[in-house]
Amino acid sequence: MMGFYEQIAASKGVLVFDLGSPGDGSHQPTAIRNIAKQFPTLEVVICHLASPRRQHKTELTDALQTMKAENIHFDLAALHHKVRPEAYPFPTAQQFIALAKDIVGADHLMWGTDVPSTLVQYSYDQLLDYQLALFSEKEQKVVFHDNAQRLYFS
Repeated sequence: MMGFYEQIAASKGVLVFDLGSPGDGSHQPTAIRNIAKQFPTLEVVICHLASPRRQHKTELTDALQTMKAENIHFDLAALHHKVRPEAYPFPTAQQFIALAKDIVGADHLMWGTDVPSTLVQYSYDQLLDYQLALFSEKEQKVVFHDNAQRLYFS
């Protein structure tokens, strides 16, 4: 796969991984760190904040610390779904986002929803509001717009 990653880096593309949850064979934060280190100009996005379930705070902390790098970013899509059956405003998902903000910083986080599937249970406003409150006004601009704009559209 390294040749493939090299091609993505050379074309200034973005490499996106859905790692699965801790305990899944696909959940390999160290491998992601190694890819990012080998290709420092390659932007890497990890979906669903590395997919922690409610009981995975320690695993999430370890994964975030392992993958903390200038070229690794995390989307927050469907995080509320990963901690189900919690109800809105999803306190564990909020705790995980706050943890990520502390470890990797708002500059490495991107809001997401996983719409349309996530609209089955919650409104778009709920999917926005439970995350919005966790960030300052300046951070909101970065997380809810600037990071995605820079990574995917610049």
